[in-house]
Amino acid sequence: MEIENVISIFDGMSGGQIALKEVGIDFKNYFASEIEPSSIKITKYNFPNTIHIGDVRNISYKNGILKTDNGEYNIGKVGLLIGGSPCQNFSFIGNKKGMTTKEGIEITTLEQYLKLKEEGFEFQGQSYLFWEYIRLKKEINPTNFFLENIKMSKKWKDIFSNIVGLEPIFINSSLVSFASRPRYYWTDIVPQDFNVEDKGLKLKDNLDNNLPFREVIPTFYKKWGDKQRIDKGVNWVGNEKLNCLTTKLCHTNQYLFNEDYSKMRMLSIDEARRAQTIPDWYDYSVISKTDFEKCVGNGWTIDVIVEFFNHLKT
Repeated sequence: MEIENVISIFDGMSGGQIALKEVGIDFKNYFASEIEPSSIKITKYNFPNTIHIGDVRNISYKNGILKTDNGEYNIGKVGLLIGGSPCQNFSFIGNKKGMTTKEGIEITTLEQYLKLKEEGFEFQGQSYLFWEYIRLKKEINPTNFFLENIKMSKKWKDIFSNIVGLEPIFINSSLVSFASRPRYYWTDIVPQDFNVEDKGLKLKDNLDNNLPFREVIPTFYKKWGDKQRIDKGVNWVGNEKLNCLTTKLCHTNQYLFNEDYSKMRMLSIDEARRAQTIPDWYDYSVISKTDFEKCVGNGWTIDVIVEFFNHLKT
């Protein structure tokens, strides 16, 4: 099977392209909207034919013509529009401000967003970029679409669902991985009753057991209070799953503790890669470890996306 054109918004390390390769779906063109230099670099290294098209806010589509920061493309029909819009403002551990202007005006419709944008309002964080995905979806009218975001409050989930036109499918990546990652997926690729089989993967079976633990650093206790609280929220070798990966493996809840909580270590970058089911063939050697941590933390669990994309062949 071949898809004529794929457009990926917020492409990151190109998880969509990884999943399409894993599924065995070809495409004529893959257009990627991404502005992070390290993400662009690693994507270009692994997928040299990727056409990067810059900032989503500067992309438009009309009558088969895709206008971008990097030029115009006469592409005709778009077979697949994908993206995972920024989630930080929806996170239950974030600021929970959702999609708002810096003045606190909540944005609940595309028309309102476009008017505020035209009037020069500045927006809170980056989660408002959901509306850019919706704008392009409306302009492009793709054959299929796929949108991912974090598990959020019912208020914002309902706003997403109303504008997209269907309810999300909730999947925790722990079904196909040894790490928790609860996410919503809005898509017309699969029916609403779609579900994923639990592979039963365990943390203990996927650790690099040759990596040494070290004494718990004093500053860690200062962050968590007394030692009785050290087992709250951290990874422990006895847990079935890892905590949801973040953009830095040095975040407090990313540390891994040994059996009696007397020693700790950071996760290795390969453990994090495997937790996100990123295949071995994906080469991250062209960017720094810190930059790859960010790519992994912001990215998709590949095997979840594979489950969805398998249905593109039916």
